[in-house]
Amino acid sequence: MSEASAENTVAKRDPSVIRGRLYRLTIYLLITVALVLLVWKIFSESSMRHEHDSAVEDLRETTAQQLETRTLDLVRATGTAAGFAVRQALMEDDITRLRSYADELVRKTSAATVIVTAEDGMVVASSDRNLEGSMVDATFRTLVQSLDAPLFERAGENSYRAIVPLTGLNQRIGILIIMFQFSAE
Repeated sequence: MSEASAENTVAKRDPSVIRGRLYRLTIYLLITVALVLLVWKIFSESSMRHEHDSAVEDLRETTAQQLETRTLDLVRATGTAAGFAVRQALMEDDITRLRSYADELVRKTSAATVIVTAEDGMVVASSDRNLEGSMVDATFRTLVQSLDAPLFERAGENSYRAIVPLTGLNQRIGILIIMFQFSAE
């Protein structure tokens, strides 16, 4: 055996050399574990952020759907209740009371405009007095006159409409149109 290989064999068995190698191996292992933990933490945070964003988006969609449903319920309830009162006033040809109902709806609800027409489409009362005496647009009148039941729908961004056919004993006597404008908040 050569002298260099004998020294190498002795060095391999020397406790200080073995301890040095063990320390280096331990340091390499600790660095590897730290890097693995760092990568895991980054992946975990990214995954949690993605899950959080998905949950927030789901919540937004659910809330928007619930708000849409509740808003249409409010429009339906207001239109139906107002329809009964307006029908009675229209049957009695009480224009003052019709105007009062229109003004009250605008003042106490989110109604932007209230229009009451006679059967032929002539505006007999409105929250906008400038519309009284005018005819409702022919296309709109044709659409509305074909309605058999009240119509409650979204009319645009944050706006809804209630169109309630008003009937006497056996014939249509007019139409109640309520345009609602809700704030975007």
